[in-house]
Amino acid sequence: MLLDKPGDSGGNLGQVAQKYGITAVPESFVIDRSGKIRHYFINKRNWTGDVAKTCMQDLIDE
Repeated sequence: MLLDKPGDSGGNLGQVAQKYGITAVPESFVIDRSGKIRHYFINKRNWTGDVAKTCMQDLIDE
C-alpha cells in the first residue's frame, strides 16, 4: 500500500490523486502489476480484514 502525501499546492491531495482526477478523500484504487485499475472504492475500507486480504492475495496470485 502506498500513501500519496499532500503536495505543496495547499490542498490535502497529493500529486497522484490529482492526476487521477480525485476531488475528495477517501478514495482507493487497486492497481495491478501492469498499471491497470482493477478496483475503485469511494469511502473508507477495512484493508486489514480477512476479506480484503483474500481479494488482494487473489490479485497477487494472478
